[in-house]
Amino acid sequence: DIDDLKETFQMFDTDKSDIKSDFMDRLELLVDYMNIDASVNRLYIDGHTDNVGGNGYNWDLSKRRAEAVQLYLKGLGLEEDQIIMRYHGELLPITDNGSSVNRARNRRVTLRLEQDS
Repeated sequence: DIDDLKETFQMFDTDKSDIKSDFMDRLELLVDYMNIDASVNRLYIDGHTDNVGGNGYNWDLSKRRAEAVQLYLKGLGLEEDQIIMRYHGELLPITDNGSSVNRARNRRVTLRLEQDS
């Protein structure tokens, strides 16, 4: 069901862009779903960081996180024109960066499936 897969995310360790193995399983499910549901034609990838580090560094780190996910998806057979990759550095936190727990929540990549109307 698309509602179960429509929005997905992975948290990252500080200063890391490595995809965790449990997230690889989720990415495989997304690609499998896209292969069987022709109405799902795009996957948005958004990379994010917490506010530790400089703006330029965080922008680059969010890009590396998004690119790692994009590369993995392409390795699973997703076509480049099906992937829309964006990276935001620390600009779009989901919570304030006032604690280590909150900063961990902001170090993420989110994925969103887009379905034809």
